[in-house]
This record gives sequence, C-alpha cells and structure tokens, in this order.
Amino acid sequence: CGYGLFKSNISCLLGELYDENDHRRDGGFSLLYAAGNIGSIAAPIACGLAAQWYGWHVGFALAGGGMFIGLLIFLSGHRHFQSTRSMDKKALTSVKFALPVWSWLVVMLCLAPVFFTLLLENDWSGYLLAIVCLIAAQIIARMMIKFPEHRRALWQIVLLMFVGTLFWVLAQQGGSTISLFIDRFVNRQAFN
Repeated sequence: CGYGLFKSNISCLLGELYDENDHRRDGGFSLLYAAGNIGSIAAPIACGLAAQWYGWHVGFALAGGGMFIGLLIFLSGHRHFQSTRSMDKKALTSVKFALPVWSWLVVMLCLAPVFFTLLLENDWSGYLLAIVCLIAAQIIARMMIKFPEHRRALWQIVLLMFVGTLFWVLAQQGGSTISLFIDRFVNRQAFN
C-alpha cells in the first residue's frame, strides 16, 4: 500500500479488511474520512494554542504525542490484518533478518540521535546524504545483478521513487519558498 517507503496509504489497508461486497465497507471509509477531517481541524488548533500559551516545545511535543497515540492505535489493530483478502502473510513473514525484529528497533533508537546530530551539523549533513544515496544505489545495483528477471520492475521502482521524491519536494514548497516569494515580491495591499 502507498508507494515505496515514502507514503503509506491507509485507504489501501482499510480496503484490505473488507470484501468487495461487504456492506460495512462504506461505513469504514466514512469513519476514516470523518476522523481524518476532525483531526485535520483539531490538531492545528490544539498544537497552535499549546505553542502560543506554553511555547513551541510544548506544541511540537503535543503533535508528537498525537502521532505516537495514532501509531499505538494502528499497532493495536494489527491483529485484524491476519486474514485479509489479498495480503500474503506467509510471504511477508518469510524474510528472515540477521537479528530479531526487536533488536532492529533498539539499533534504530540508538542510531537516531547520532544521525539527527549529524544532520544538524551543516558540514556533515551533505556528506551523510551522499553516503546514504551511494549505499542505496549499491543495494539496488546488487539486487539487479542478483535477480535479473526482476530488473525491469526494479527500474520502474527506481523511477517511481524518483518521481515521488520530486513531487513531494515541490509540494512541500508551499510552507516555505512560496510563502517567502509572496512576502518579498507580491503586493498584498488590495487598494493601494
């Protein structure tokens, strides 16, 4: 669901819970969109007021807490995906990693502050990004060599990743570049 590892698609996951002709399907999607609309109205107001009254750190902490609660709710409902109509649980669990799943979480929690610190250092962030891109390119190249029958699909994935990244880079300019352009170059006085 979604595309690549960039953006998951909750609508796909919700659709997997119901058969095509299930009468509860419409109600499930209505509830999803109603909850999304309520959250999109309530969250900016609550976080904005918290930031205004108590400081930005509280506003961001409230936003992070809300996302964490959403993650817990999502994970608590994971049991409903055990027997969905088209997800292949056997295929999803057939991949074995060198370490148990919980140990990867510990590794990521330990590495996250290191990467965050490196990203804050302007001198290191460019190098870190280049290293990550080179590692990703090497992994994809090895997969193309190891699985020649999937080479075309891998190229399609790379193209979709590039297009998806480019789209979101441009889409996220609304809060920064476009606002700065309007502030600096657009006359916002109506009858002057």
